[in-house]
Amino acid sequence: MQESKNICAAAFAQIDITPDYPVELVGYDRPDMRSQGVRHPLYAQVLLFRHHSAIFCLAAIDNLGLTTQLSAILRGKIARTLGMKDNSRVMLCFSHTHSAPGPIQPFLNGERYFDDLCEKITVCAAEASEKFTPCQAGWAVGKVNIGINRRAGETLTDDRLGGLKVTGENGQALAVLFRVAAHANVLVRDNLLISSDYFGPAREKLERIFGCPVILIQGGAGNIRTRCKGAVSDLDLVAEELARAAEQLSFTVRAISDIRMFSQVTTFYSDVPDRETAKNIAGQSLAACGIDGAEWLGECARLRETGLTEQTQEAEIQFLKINEGGLCGVAQEIFCEISLDVEQKLHNPLVFFNGYTNGCQGYLPNSVEWEKGGYEVLYSYLFFYRFHGRVMPYHKDTAEKLADTVAVVWEQLFYAPEKTIMQTERLVLREMTWADYPDLCEILQDKETMYAYEHAFNDEEARDWLLRQLNRYTGQGFGLWAVVLKDYQKMIGQCGLTMQDCGGRQVLEIGYLLNKSYWHKGYAIEAAAACRQYAFEQLGAQEVFSLIRPSNTASIRVAERNCMSLRGEFTKHYYGIDMPHFIFSAKRSVGEDS
Repeated sequence: MQESKNICAAAFAQIDITPDYPVELVGYDRPDMRSQGVRHPLYAQVLLFRHHSAIFCLAAIDNLGLTTQLSAILRGKIARTLGMKDNSRVMLCFSHTHSAPGPIQPFLNGERYFDDLCEKITVCAAEASEKFTPCQAGWAVGKVNIGINRRAGETLTDDRLGGLKVTGENGQALAVLFRVAAHANVLVRDNLLISSDYFGPAREKLERIFGCPVILIQGGAGNIRTRCKGAVSDLDLVAEELARAAEQLSFTVRAISDIRMFSQVTTFYSDVPDRETAKNIAGQSLAACGIDGAEWLGECARLRETGLTEQTQEAEIQFLKINEGGLCGVAQEIFCEISLDVEQKLHNPLVFFNGYTNGCQGYLPNSVEWEKGGYEVLYSYLFFYRFHGRVMPYHKDTAEKLADTVAVVWEQLFYAPEKTIMQTERLVLREMTWADYPDLCEILQDKETMYAYEHAFNDEEARDWLLRQLNRYTGQGFGLWAVVLKDYQKMIGQCGLTMQDCGGRQVLEIGYLLNKSYWHKGYAIEAAAACRQYAFEQLGAQEVFSLIRPSNTASIRVAERNCMSLRGEFTKHYYGIDMPHFIFSAKRSVGEDS
């Protein structure tokens, strides 16, 4: 079916990712980790949305959780399969089952399984991309009583059951997604059969109820286990309770008018313990959990020998907004308090902050639980440090800072009104926000578009570029603005005013840079002329400039049509290259009021 460009479309596909060869199960420290068969098949499920020309992908995967490095590889493969420029619109959600293969060395056939996983999921994504159909969606939230806090003396859980129902235009359900918060480790260390844990039986029951595919994803379950645990029959008990709760949800389905996916990067810090502290931790871990910390002690010593006292990790926070609700997550096993803290800060029960998103990098407790220590907070690192990339937990205040960051970014991205600067016949020029980052990357990361800069930008350069514009808006009152098509509300480029060095003096420049798909349609001159008028009439400028490389004939033509004349030339040193530039400018005419 051919849908209109301004109508959101959705597609779903799933694929069996159960290995047919021996593997080792991860999640528990089993004496013998080799799988002895299959209890439940493992699945990867891909839910796609397409709005305008942008595709958004959520992939739910039955696995403990890949490292962030392996997750980035998989996300990149999915992105390329779907024709994306980067992986910022690919979100991986891991079930955290403790009865799935370890997809990495040194686990038996780990590398082979990861390769198979990547191949199967990209095939699944390609299959889904052939099934787009116009869609609607609606959120719901209820309560489900399946979890219990596994930390000593604690009772708090996140009992919210979040739901997202996606339907076709005819109201027929395409897929329903449920978000829960309880460890998928009903099956304990004596289980040697591959299993999706309670996720598999629950999906089957829910699919019978809703008559469509069902996706389950994890929330803040770092300190939450299921109420019943240990017996195979407990899987059905958890699934039945989940199904009862899901039946009570009431979805209000409507057209999708606002869908966005975006990632924000922050930095987490953790200490490298001194020799005596490390020795004490290893002794406590052995006594409390039976974990031999000899190799961990060796890694701590190695880090100290390099002079390292603190480790840092970049942490990606990914956001998916659909109308009034959404999902956001990090690659940590976040404690439920963090997820509930985000909900409280946002005053929106339809925003769910989750762990196990785009990887699994270890537990993240709130500050109260951090002080208590124990397995999740500290001792687990003596075994999992080799996968998590650090030897100690993040600093005590990390969780609170993370919750603050999530709340602030969500509000800035999705609640703050967009500030319109001006309109032309076909365009709106407005301030950019972080939600524009994916569209901006389409421009800045395209080599042909960026030929005047001698290179396509990487992710860090693109983020810095956007941050400079945001700082200019608040510091100077102007900058490069988003150029948006009125008819489709699609950001097609950027145009605006910035202060630039021109041979040792600061000048007010009109700059413009459009997505190449929208070249040769007159949009650049339409936006640039509006900026010239704005500079004279609103800013009181006496002269505006455009600094252009001699080889950039298209930009030269725009400057000439914008009433600018060639005034001279100068050389700018950029990216290790001396770049000659023409100086074009237009002076304010008599009668152009400020």
